[in-house]
Order: sequence, then C-alpha cells, then structure tokens
Amino acid sequence: MLLFSMGFLLFSCSNRVKIQETSKVFSITHDYKPNRVLLINQNENIFCIAYFKNTDKRIEITNLRDQDKKVIMLPENVLGQHLLSNNPDTVFIYDNIYGEIHLLTKDGYVRTLNLLSICGLRNFRLYPPSQIYNNAFYVSGYDYCLDSNSNSLIESETQILKQIMQNERVFVFKNIFTDSLQITQMLNKFVCDEIVKDSDYVGTDFLKIRILRNHFICFHANSNVLYVFNSQDGKLEEKIELFSNYASLKVPLLRLYRSDKEKELFLEQRQEANFLNGIIYNVTYDEFREIYYVTTLLPNENFHYLNNLTFERDWSLIVLSSDFKELGEFYFKKDEFDFKTIHPIKEGVLIEKKHDKIENRKTEFVVFEVIK
Repeated sequence: MLLFSMGFLLFSCSNRVKIQETSKVFSITHDYKPNRVLLINQNENIFCIAYFKNTDKRIEITNLRDQDKKVIMLPENVLGQHLLSNNPDTVFIYDNIYGEIHLLTKDGYVRTLNLLSICGLRNFRLYPPSQIYNNAFYVSGYDYCLDSNSNSLIESETQILKQIMQNERVFVFKNIFTDSLQITQMLNKFVCDEIVKDSDYVGTDFLKIRILRNHFICFHANSNVLYVFNSQDGKLEEKIELFSNYASLKVPLLRLYRSDKEKELFLEQRQEANFLNGIIYNVTYDEFREIYYVTTLLPNENFHYLNNLTFERDWSLIVLSSDFKELGEFYFKKDEFDFKTIHPIKEGVLIEKKHDKIENRKTEFVVFEVIK
C-alpha cells in the first residue's frame, strides 16, 4: 500500500549528497508484528517477505506496489532467527544455534539441511552473519579443539577463547540444496591476524560479511575498517577506514582474564561493549545510484547487561561512492526509524518507520529521495 506523509531533509554543508524524506510510504498490515522482514526488488516490483514465527507460523510475501500477497504456512520443524532471500520465489530461514537452514518456495515446498552434520568438523559453530549469493551460503563461524593441558579452570577457559578467536573464518556452502554441495573456507585467521593481533586479547563480536557487486566486504565491531576483497580471487583490494561525526566506530578489545575477579569484569564488558560504543552494523549497495550505505549504530550509554537491556539506539548512514569515497553522513533517531531495513529502489531508499507498540498493526517503509 502506498501512502503519503510529511517529510524532512537530512543534509549538512559537509555532505556531497542529500537524503530527503518524501511523502511516499509503502506498507503491509498484520495482526502481529513480524519477527523479520526482508525487501527484494524484482523488475519494477518491490516484495516484502515477512516471517512470523510466534503466532500462526508463516511467511507472507507481499508485492508492495499492488498489495498482492502469498502466504506460506510453515511446518513446526521450521525455525530460525534469520531470513534470507535473493528473489521472492525462494526464501531461506537460517538457525545459527542448531546450524540448520530451511529452503521454502512460493508453492510451499520445504527442505531442511543441517550444516553441522555435513561439515565433518569436531567442534563447529556458526555465527548469525550470513548471506545467500549465487546459490552459495556464506556464514562466519569457527571450529576449535576442547583438549587442554592447563592446570586450572581459568587457564582452560582462556585457552578456549584464544582458540575460537584464532579459528574464526568464513564457511562457504556452494551449490546448497543440490547433490553437488561443496564446502570451502576463506579468511582463515583473518580476525586473529588483522583485527585482534595480540594473543592476550579477544574481540567482542564476530566477523560480518556482505557480498556486493564484485566485492566481498567484511567488517568487525573491533575495527572501523571495511575490508574489501575481490570476490573472484579472494585478494584484499582495499581497506576503507570510516569515521563518524557522532561516535568512534571501533569497540576496544578485551584483555583475557587471569583471576576470578578479572573474569567477572571481562564477562560484564563483553556483554556491554558493543552497546556502549559505536559499531559498523551493515553495508548496502544502491545499484540505481552506484553508491554504498554504511549503517552505523551509535553508543547506547544507558545499556546495562543486567538492569537495562535497551537494545534500541540512534544510528547513522554513511554514504560512500562506488570507489568508497565518503559523500556524507546522516543521523536518525532510534524512535523514528529502524536501522535494520535499508533498501534501495528506483525512487530512492526505503527505511522502515518505527511505531509505538500499541500501533503494531502495520509495517511502513518510507521513501527517502537521494540527491547526488
């Protein structure tokens, strides 16, 4: 559904682009807010894929231009935290906890693949960051050995934390859901060698990945750098250091503990560090204007891992040219727009509007005009 509302202009003298809110609003209606939404372009159409996992488990695929809707009811065994798709005819639900990925088609066909059972690694864990690209599933994760020669529990724990950090990488499941499935790995020891560097420290988050144009882009909470690799040969092409007008985008590393008292502080800092500091959250490519949008999350200084689990935070968009030159930064308030949905279309870029909890019967995507 296309609605109209008043807009405002996001602009400063230092920006070489302008992002202006327009009166155009696309929306879907529902009784309960979906757990995840994903926007997909196909020809001139814009499809909203909505995943409802708590009540009447289903996938709803809505053409935002004409409101034509397809509903796929989900079997009980189809569960997951993450929604992936490249086209509205094929949807994936990924569960990083159990290592399962589910394939769903618009006709209701469902297949499930347990990635942990086919990888053949002794201790294998998958992280949330993931992407479907050219019929391959890319996901960050790690494997490690539980064997330890340490003489104390703390020494054993820190050895495991070091092993995890040293063995982080990206797993690639090529030809997924076919008989010619292949598993490869990339960026072995990248986090250890490029981001953490010191064996007495560990990171606060996991490696995030995005495949855009001909580039494989990775980024990490403990770095303010976009690492740009050639997607064909895997060679590192560029390191793009980012700076925000509103916060540092680099979470401090955590020193490994050597006592019970240090362990208590370490656990608290590990829970809070990514919220108390600014981070790079996502990278989106706009093929219509040939620019990148880097979503950054700004510090939530009121966050406390026991007493104040406030996950929402103000955020910004840093706009980069096709050769990664900064064109501007735009600030958004946490109670007005949602940082999780940034989707380029022909008319501009769609950003999900925030609603009060009592107004939970529709999801709206506001069109922002991008003026270069």
